[in-house]
Amino acid sequence: MDLNRFNIVVIGAGALGGAVLSKLIQAGPASIKIVDGDVVTAKNSVNQPLFTKKDADGFVNKADAIVSKFSSTSSVRLVSEPFYVGEERIDSVIEGVDIVIDTTDNNETRLVINDACVRKRIPLAIASVRANNGLLYIVDGNNACFNCIYRNGKKVDSSGCASVTAQRAQTVGVKAVDAVVNFLMYRTECPFTNVNADTGSTLETYIKKDSNCETCQKHIHLDRAGGGFIQICGEGIKFSLQKKIDLKRIAVAFPSAVYMQDGRLLRMDSGSRSVLISDEGDFLFSGYDIEGAKTFISSVLS
Repeated sequence: MDLNRFNIVVIGAGALGGAVLSKLIQAGPASIKIVDGDVVTAKNSVNQPLFTKKDADGFVNKADAIVSKFSSTSSVRLVSEPFYVGEERIDSVIEGVDIVIDTTDNNETRLVINDACVRKRIPLAIASVRANNGLLYIVDGNNACFNCIYRNGKKVDSSGCASVTAQRAQTVGVKAVDAVVNFLMYRTECPFTNVNADTGSTLETYIKKDSNCETCQKHIHLDRAGGGFIQICGEGIKFSLQKKIDLKRIAVAFPSAVYMQDGRLLRMDSGSRSVLISDEGDFLFSGYDIEGAKTFISSVLS
């Protein structure tokens, strides 16, 4: 198995992304770009084996933590992109890669990634786990894209981002990497595959393109920006400006703010509420409702 001529990007470095990366690094591609704006929390250090309590205590970015963990022991060139992906960033993230692996846990982000991959004709491998139900699929230009599937489904966004056990993530992650390797080496077709994350059993379905699909058939641009809000889930409310910002300017208005990650992260606590702001323009709100988050963002941007 010789993958050293392939460059890969993995978007999402949570439980499933970590399982995918562990096996993918062993497979030995030329490079892997890891993209995630989340920081490691105490909960992550329990459920996601690649992260430690030290990572959580230091609020280390997930992509940074994984690169740091493997860089000294792997010949694979590992690159961290410590930010959330949206329409403004996706093109630069996937430029020049041979395949994109999407292990994110919400459909709006998947649609942004899908649209860009279809437009740039880059194969896209989608992997997800919810409870004991895993999903694998590779969009290769000849089959249905994710928008084809989404527009004909229930269109319910998986925004709850429920915690995934390490074992279930491992089961699906191993199968995802096997599918990606087979595709890259032999261009093997990957059907829409449901995986029982407890037993590893699979059920395969072949899906044809939807002739009315805005993405792969009509090539219509659909605005997926969502007002900058990436996701609302158990970790909190995620928002991204999709560009770098000056944390020093923000800190002036919030004297109680604390710098972390060598000045790349600003943390503000107020009672049961907290906000993390990265210099990449990403916000993570904990204890806020959506209106409170919007008010805070407006105050920062004013």
